[in-house]
Amino acid sequence: MVGNDQIREKGGNLSIPLYVRVQTAAAGRVAKEQALYGKASLEQAIANWQESSQRLRSSMDGLLKMLEGIDNRQ
Repeated sequence: MVGNDQIREKGGNLSIPLYVRVQTAAAGRVAKEQALYGKASLEQAIANWQESSQRLRSSMDGLLKMLEGIDNRQ
């Protein structure tokens, strides 16, 4: 994002190359490393989600069995 002052400095020209810099090798390396920053927490979040999904399935199975038992009594 650029501010109005920067646009005025360029005579109101909104040509993208005036505002976007070419990525350097160092910036590319940092970008690749940043992709790994959240990897462990993402993997843990997925594992937690899978575990909670299994607990929910078990709980729902128990609830359905209980409801079937109630329905059979009537």
